Amino acid sequence: MLTRPIVALITPTFNNGHLLNRLYKSIKSQTYKKFCWVVIDDGSTDSTKSIVKEFKGLEIIYFRQKNSGPNSARNRAVKLMPTTCKYIIDIDSDDTFYHAKTLEFMVKDVESSKKNIGMIGYSSVDGISGKRSSFTQKPEIVIDFKESLKGKKIKGEFIFIQKREVLKISKWPEKIWGYEGIRHWEINKYYDFLYKEKLGRVYYRDRKENLTSPEGTILRSNNMVDGIDYLLKKHGDNLKIFARDQYIYFNFTKSIYLLLSNKKFEFLKNTIFLFKLRKSFKMHILCLFLFLCIIPPNLFIKKMYILIKRINYNYKK
Repeated sequence: MLTRPIVALITPTFNNGHLLNRLYKSIKSQTYKKFCWVVIDDGSTDSTKSIVKEFKGLEIIYFRQKNSGPNSARNRAVKLMPTTCKYIIDIDSDDTFYHAKTLEFMVKDVESSKKNIGMIGYSSVDGISGKRSSFTQKPEIVIDFKESLKGKKIKGEFIFIQKREVLKISKWPEKIWGYEGIRHWEINKYYDFLYKEKLGRVYYRDRKENLTSPEGTILRSNNMVDGIDYLLKKHGDNLKIFARDQYIYFNFTKSIYLLLSNKKFEFLKNTIFLFKLRKSFKMHILCLFLFLCIIPPNLFIKKMYILIKRINYNYKK
């Protein structure tokens, strides 16, 4: 069994034991072997523990905690990973690496990167449709803090390999689901990020139970509002200065989540604020449309949201 891993693979999981075998096979197939797999069971009530016990041939650190959310689990994993680990890769239970040599080229790239590069991001492909779910303006592009806020040169889902030294800058914000930008932007103030067109992950968006599914988003719409509030608290001033379009976008999505949460007073208040922020005819029309959305019953709004979002979400047949 490996005693001095160089890379820590971190997987938070909650009631996804049935998915872990797919990820296990992907990890075990990797040609690069100097890693450990840190699996944080976030209070699962399924058979996750017994499933992980059956995995052989890998150095696995398994820890079960009280249900506290994926970011809390990621922070816990950082505390548990071996001190020999120079690099960290977060990979969720419903993802896999793109192919057997993915980890090998990720480590090679990060080892040869410049000191100012804190993280390297690789593109993702949808596990059902086979289509790319990420975009880079160039095959390789270095993004600084301002460009990261603007989000013009890179879009979509990426898998990152991080240098251990970036961990001291910012932890994952606990009690927040999603909005990785909260943490990434904090790190990006001090380190540049290198994004690559090269594929590194298969990203499965094929179940209603996914956190990012339309149904999952509705269930956690309150938390989504909290996430945007925290993001704007941390980065709102910089967004207003360097990426006003993004600042408007986050306030627009906040109104949508308030509407899904049936918080009508807060929705009206935020949408009026958004209406004052508008800078384009398109946003003017969208604001007016949002105001009209307060009329139908909340159940109808949720059904329409699911219908629209499913256009880009592929369930298993």
